[in-house]
Amino acid sequence: MHGLGVTDALAGSVPDGLVPLVRALTALGDPELFLVATPLLYWLGPRYDVLSPERAARLLGVVVGGLALVVALKSLFAFHRPPAAVALVHADGYGFPSGHATGVTVFYGSLAALLRTGTRRTRYAVAGVVVAVVAGTRLALGVHYLADVTAGVLAGSLYVAFALTVSRSRVEHAFAAALAAGTVGLALAWTAEAATVFGATVGGVLGWRVARERVHRLRDASPWSVLALAPLLAVGGLPLAIPLSLPVATAAGIVLGFGVVWVPTRL
Repeated sequence: MHGLGVTDALAGSVPDGLVPLVRALTALGDPELFLVATPLLYWLGPRYDVLSPERAARLLGVVVGGLALVVALKSLFAFHRPPAAVALVHADGYGFPSGHATGVTVFYGSLAALLRTGTRRTRYAVAGVVVAVVAGTRLALGVHYLADVTAGVLAGSLYVAFALTVSRSRVEHAFAAALAAGTVGLALAWTAEAATVFGATVGGVLGWRVARERVHRLRDASPWSVLALAPLLAVGGLPLAIPLSLPVATAAGIVLGFGVVWVPTRL
């Protein structure tokens, strides 16, 4: 059963007192973390010179594409998680590939490639440790099979390599790759979550088209400007909090994607 023995053994060996620590470590791969951290890095990374404006935009495009990839792959394979009796925490949705393993690979792998701080070797070493820790916690919590996390890391690595390569000459290619993944995800899943992610990729493409000539202004962005992120994230999170129709969820995603890319170049 996709490596249930490994999952069962790891989950069964975690003492009750360590479960909160394992849950805290697995949060390093939460999609919610990436949805907040990536826009923050796009808005403020150039100001503090940890990312150039173009690299910040590439990071945003790649990570959004990675989230869309998770939706597409989970819907394509539709493999279930380990039995609830094995899991130490509750987890919804399909299990293959692991969304945490895929997302953590895309996010931290992109950071390792694009950040200006530290040496490349150090950045990739840190990213590798974080990916391994998050993948391990998914097994330890009993919410994924070994095949799930392995496939997630592989899929995330391949997507990062592809998206960074195609966007090296033109940043907009990162957003185009995200739109392609979002389109496939919506076609396969046809859910409010998929519609929101699809909308965000559409909004990202449109936002970049009107913002790219002024992206250099990110270097002068005020730290207070990030307050404008709150309403954008609230709109994008609505379809995940309350039941909404697919058109409304798509519209919410478009507002989120467009606003995150465009607003900081106008503040």
